[in-house]
Order: sequence, then C-alpha cells, then structure tokens
Amino acid sequence: TGAMKLLFIAAFLSLSYAAPSEKPPENFNITILHTNDIHSHFLQSDKRGGNCTEVKAGNKSCFGGVARILTKVRFLS
Repeated sequence: TGAMKLLFIAAFLSLSYAAPSEKPPENFNITILHTNDIHSHFLQSDKRGGNCTEVKAGNKSCFGGVARILTKVRFLS
C-alpha cells in the first residue's frame, strides 16, 4: 500500500542520515585472543592435565593457567 511505501522511504532516509559523515581511519590494529574451554584448570598443569609440581615447573613442563593468560593479555595491551 501507499502508507507502507511511504514508511519504507522515510525509514531509509532517516537511516541514511544516521550514517557517519567522517571518513573512517584507513588503518587500525585489532588483536583477537581466543582461549578454549579450560575445564576449570585455573592453575598450571602438566601435559596430561595433572597437578604441576615444583619439579615439573622447574623443568618448564607445565602449561596453561589463568596467570599465563593474564600475562599475555597485559603484554598485548
């Protein structure tokens, strides 16, 4: 109907005025960090998911943990 066409045109025109008038910056940086489900392993663990002992930590055979994630986030920000 005529009223629907008029409503569509009015909505289209009002949205076109809502668009930013400035030219957006040409370059920008974006960093995407992804962590999979850590299965409640908030502390570091060994390669089998077991507890990380001081000996294993000294041998650098421990992985993961929230502290490592936080360290990387702080490094990137």
